[in-house]
Amino acid sequence: MSIFTTSLGTGRRSRFAAQVRLVLVVSLACAAAACTRPSNLPPEQVLQNAARASQELTSARYTLAAAFTSHAPDRVVDMDIGIEGVLQDGGKQTQFTMTFDGVVSEAGTRYDTEGALDVIVAWENDVYLFLRSLSVDPPYPLLSADALQRFQGTWWNIPSSADPRSSSAVTPDPRLLRTQSEVVRVVKDHGIEDINGRDAYHYDVVIDRGKLALFLKKVADQRGEPFDPSQTDAFLSALHATGELWIDAETFFVHRIVWTVPASDEAGLSGELQVDLRDHGAAPPVTPPAEFQVFSPLMLLEDSSFFDALQEDVPPLDPSQEELVPGDVWEDEGQWFEDLPMPEGSGDFPPAR
Repeated sequence: MSIFTTSLGTGRRSRFAAQVRLVLVVSLACAAAACTRPSNLPPEQVLQNAARASQELTSARYTLAAAFTSHAPDRVVDMDIGIEGVLQDGGKQTQFTMTFDGVVSEAGTRYDTEGALDVIVAWENDVYLFLRSLSVDPPYPLLSADALQRFQGTWWNIPSSADPRSSSAVTPDPRLLRTQSEVVRVVKDHGIEDINGRDAYHYDVVIDRGKLALFLKKVADQRGEPFDPSQTDAFLSALHATGELWIDAETFFVHRIVWTVPASDEAGLSGELQVDLRDHGAAPPVTPPAEFQVFSPLMLLEDSSFFDALQEDVPPLDPSQEELVPGDVWEDEGQWFEDLPMPEGSGDFPPAR
């Protein structure tokens, strides 16, 4: 009897252990695969739906994290960037805080660079800047440390009468965040996964060069900027980027974008980027600053005493003033700045993206 009882108990324990192992195996398998489910729509249909949804998207919050290395004949940039912001009016307006930390190597000198700034694009080419902090060690020769110190802690407006390219150089077109589903091609379907508590289609994607070139031309035309098809084609041909895309299974809004660009001699650019979007259609409004100064590149020069004297007599401006500064003043001043003699090998700073 005792032998039978022992055998019975052993059998129950064995079956229980087997059931536990089965549950663990299933749980681990779900965790490893993010409990994916097969897609109920083909990728092409999902991308089409996402493209339509992006055109209807009015607002969203977004978080961007990027780490990149850029190689040029006279400069190497290794930088980490973080952005927290909102999009409004379908991406025509944006407000964000950017932090950056990295190294710029130029003409045999290494510049450790770190800073933070706020950017507001109230309307097309209407840009406001607020420099929270900026550290360049050792000091960059053409930048006045005193002027940089005075530049911090004040909202500055880049006049809308200036060359539109001056605004686009400050902030990338935020509409590119919304059009990710329109310029990619799916290479692998991971099914439906949970992201931020929502079901989403998860795809491995690559850039559709033809669609992206058309998008870039459209943006350039809207901004009145020149567009070089051959140069764009050469750049895109050398850019071997791979990415991932998460698209909401119900609303078809994009939740997450991930891009990886491997190092290559042709592109001269490598890095990783991730963008998360949330609060689709429910983001807070973009609010221009109540007071600001009109920015001039002259204030960053080593000798800007005459500009300082001018600024002392100019009170802060507010958005209710219809005309901030005559266009010809900005254009003449900008041309004078461009004609300044530049030391050999100095290049541009901050580095051109």
